[in-house]
Amino acid sequence: MVAAALCAGLLFGTTINSEAASIGASFVGRDPGFSMLSTDVAGVVPQSSWNNVPGEPFSGTTPSLFDNTGGFTDVKLVYAANDSWHSDTATIVTPDDKLMKGIQKMNPDPDLGPIVNGSDRMIFTITNLAAGNYNVLVYLANNGAGGEMSVNAGGAITYYVSEEPSFTGTYTRALDTTPGVYPVGANYAQFDNVPSTGGAIVVTVIKNIVNPQVADGGGVAAIQITSASTFPPNTTPSSITTPPASTGVLVGTPATFNVVAAGPAKIQWQKNGVNIPGATGTSYTTPATVTGDSGAAFRVIVYNNINTNTSPDAILTVGSPQLTQGFMTVQQWNGVTVTLDEFVAAADPGAPTLVYFVAGANQPNSVPDASNFASSMAGWISPTVSGDYYFFIRSDDASKLYLNATAAVSGTNSLPFPWSAPAPTPIAEEFGCCGPFEEPGVGTETTATPISLVAGKLYGMVAMLKEGGGGDNVQVAWRLSTDTTPAAELKPIAPGNTYTLATPLGQTANITTQPASKTVQEARSATFTAAVVTTPTAGLSGIQWLKNGTPIAGANAASYTVTGATLAQNGEQYSARFYTLAGVTNSAVATLTVIPDTFPPVALAGAITTIGGAIQVGVSFDEDVNRATLVAGNFTLNGGAGTFTLATNSLNSYAGVVLNTTGLAPGGS
Repeated sequence: MVAAALCAGLLFGTTINSEAASIGASFVGRDPGFSMLSTDVAGVVPQSSWNNVPGEPFSGTTPSLFDNTGGFTDVKLVYAANDSWHSDTATIVTPDDKLMKGIQKMNPDPDLGPIVNGSDRMIFTITNLAAGNYNVLVYLANNGAGGEMSVNAGGAITYYVSEEPSFTGTYTRALDTTPGVYPVGANYAQFDNVPSTGGAIVVTVIKNIVNPQVADGGGVAAIQITSASTFPPNTTPSSITTPPASTGVLVGTPATFNVVAAGPAKIQWQKNGVNIPGATGTSYTTPATVTGDSGAAFRVIVYNNINTNTSPDAILTVGSPQLTQGFMTVQQWNGVTVTLDEFVAAADPGAPTLVYFVAGANQPNSVPDASNFASSMAGWISPTVSGDYYFFIRSDDASKLYLNATAAVSGTNSLPFPWSAPAPTPIAEEFGCCGPFEEPGVGTETTATPISLVAGKLYGMVAMLKEGGGGDNVQVAWRLSTDTTPAAELKPIAPGNTYTLATPLGQTANITTQPASKTVQEARSATFTAAVVTTPTAGLSGIQWLKNGTPIAGANAASYTVTGATLAQNGEQYSARFYTLAGVTNSAVATLTVIPDTFPPVALAGAITTIGGAIQVGVSFDEDVNRATLVAGNFTLNGGAGTFTLATNSLNSYAGVVLNTTGLAPGGS
């Protein structure tokens, strides 16, 4: 697994000389930026004002940047790298951290791979500069010691340095200009009086390729530039591409509003027309909501030196919890670096960083990948059939499964969180990562003995997950003790069997694709498809297909296919049941019509291939045939004589033949 991708960025910093203007770029975890500093090295001060630039893609062009006073300029940064990294520090708040604890990287792979931009070097081009000379500082850091590189800005001089793995608290200037000599300890290079050429200054950082590769490549934490004059002003207006949407949440949980803005812009969120202190990002999450928050109007102002845009109001609705079929609730705590055992042993995990819903007992991979977090997937499960059940868990990374085998009583919270009193014992555990569901007795991922459950009753269930880096997910399946389905073929517990506490307020669901009736010949297949659109969270739904009003086991995908239809299935009715936070919604009913197969099979000419000088012709059919009729007397080969061998067609599983021919010439048909 890999570290989560860096969020890189641009910021303009504070200058010591009041007559100097400054701009710069720093690539840092969680709050990146591009900063400008004064030409006085002794006065270098890490910046607190940042212009964010995404860490992925690793190459691109930033919007217009802010200067050290917060003003809009026309200066942009074009950057080319092939990797990035950020600190695993939970919260990066200090100016030093913002400047130095995140990098854009050149990460050769393999170690001695071809020399191309981004792989063995990074190129940063500062554009739209006025004619004149500038001071440029390039800050160097990496997530491993010893990465050797050369640094050049404007072509005047090149410095050589071996990077430090993390910021030590002291800024040390690179001074060695001897090719091939990479002294240890410097963490920035300064270039004075660099002229802009055609309105641009190019910074090139080249990795010293060695085998094995040292320190996972090489990194740049920041680029800073200062000028004795002002920078050209921004000329691009701002706009709101996607305004925030109204939403509804459960009382006691936070609500999140998002905006998509275009052009260089600053952002200010408001609640009921009043600025929210510190709410200046593209996303705003409220504190835990109270009943009095219901009806509050949230809007966002997006502005720059050219124009100001104000979004329509997004209304927050706060509802009381009610039992909702189809989902489980995920709580996520970010910045967790301890093991899963240590996390679940905590007396109180504190307020979660993030709360959201998933359909069924299936918590999918974070998008984008998130690192160093713990989460709980909690809710109630209700079996359709009474019996003894085995439980299975699989995850990336470690996980623990808890179940309250005593059915819930109305008004009682029966969720077995690990910090409940008394602390429950997990019924299954995944200590490693990424394996399939395992059979009972193979490992701890499956309950050793089945657990008796009663149909229609609710049983509290919690799956705890601890993620380090890279991919992440957790799934829970169950199987009756009499079921012979192999464990590796099991699917997560379906949405129709899961429940959580949620509110329908602010939620909508509309079926956009209804299943259509199908007419097929017997022994053929028929596929039914349905789709629903949900707001404010797109795709938040579960599906269950029904035949003649009865759920079909395992039919929880967007489409359901009837294979090998028989005349006895003529008239069967199929429909889809959608589970959404707005409630359960049923589709229209589609009818399957099966007609007798009175049509002869159609022969299909397959591939004509040459193997060892012999020409082979494949023949298959659009349905199964009486294989006793596959004899030489029933085939004719124009242009030559042929012999054949019986084979099963790999495309449609219907009987076919392969003709090993003689007398055919290449190029014929």
